[in-house]
Amino acid sequence: MKNIVLLSAVLVIALITSCATPKDETVPENTDEIIEEFDDDNPKEKIEEEIEQEDENAPENNDSVTEDEEGVTEDIKIDTGKFNGLADVNFFEVKISGVPDSIPPKMFMLTDDVREKFENLNLQQDDEVKVHYYETSDGQLIVTDIEKISQ
Repeated sequence: MKNIVLLSAVLVIALITSCATPKDETVPENTDEIIEEFDDDNPKEKIEEEIEQEDENAPENNDSVTEDEEGVTEDIKIDTGKFNGLADVNFFEVKISGVPDSIPPKMFMLTDDVREKFENLNLQQDDEVKVHYYETSDGQLIVTDIEKISQ
């Protein structure tokens, strides 16, 4: 009789534990699709709509867009500041106007397209310049144009 009770208890425990789902399988993989089907107020869509509206209402800046040889689109940025000198034949530094002295000067790279114009400016230490440039994916600041600002 003890054996039958013990066997019954083991079977009941086995049935209960075999019906339980493991913790890592409690959320099906397609929950996003299920939620989107039943959610009239989809916050993801609302956020995307707000971002689009902000983009439409955003003020225009002085930046423009250019395309390099590989077809990669880059934003052209414009900064002004004081010419700090040449680092070598390909790089020069500019201390950007309006930033704290604790922030170091920006290092810009000359390309063959603007090298002659740069050399003709005959820049001296602390001359005010306006630099048009874009930033590569690895952080290089590539000059597309440079102007000396009258003092």
